[in-house]
Amino acid sequence: MFLRRVALALSLEMALAAAALAHGGVRHDFRIVNGRWFDPSSRTFVQKTMFTVGGVFRSAWNGPIEATIDLHGGYVIAPFADAHNHAFGADANFAPELKAWLTAGVFYAKNPNDIAALS
Repeated sequence: MFLRRVALALSLEMALAAAALAHGGVRHDFRIVNGRWFDPSSRTFVQKTMFTVGGVFRSAWNGPIEATIDLHGGYVIAPFADAHNHAFGADANFAPELKAWLTAGVFYAKNPNDIAALS
């Protein structure tokens, strides 16, 4: 278990370092206004201001920002997806699974069998 944690920490550190290098080591901090953000605890969209600070979303930030981005009432959801599953069959009653996935925040799913009737 300890080795897994070390590996995860190293992977995260490498990913953050790669992201910083991709922008020449320059941080880009933004204020994002007028967006309706999905709140998984209430399963609703909540209008609020968010910030990106060093590539991480935050609900508050008192530091300098590069720009303000206005979403004009647009909706923001997490990009949770299942790109390969076999849950949706032509004869299946998948409503219970679909409800569970939406509750968990998974908004996109792809069945690699590509059933024409469901596409």
